[in-house]
Amino acid sequence: MVATTANAKNRELVMSLGADQLVDYSEDRLEHVVEPCDLVFDVVGGDTLERSFQVAITGWPCGLDQWRRTDGFAEANHVDFEHFFMSPNGDQLAQIAALVEAGTVQPIIERDSAR
Repeated sequence: MVATTANAKNRELVMSLGADQLVDYSEDRLEHVVEPCDLVFDVVGGDTLERSFQVAITGWPCGLDQWRRTDGFAEANHVDFEHFFMSPNGDQLAQIAALVEAGTVQPIIERDSAR
């Protein structure tokens, strides 16, 4: 099962991308509505990072994309914490470009029409 947080206006989009459950972050807290998960990726940080530890299955890795001390949340929830940081890599970018050109990956670009 794949659960994701997003605004409810994006429900159709995230479901079409393969999500099984959308958590409307403006209405719900993920730790109240998401069943325990094998893996959690957090790209928001702050309070969301802290709450993400509550939905990770005990003993399973919790990969969160934020450079932040875990302040004991991982240990308190018996979850492994892995930090990763993206860095520029021309070879990887070329591989991604090839996937886009082949139609395997379809980037979604959102533009604010008010700008």
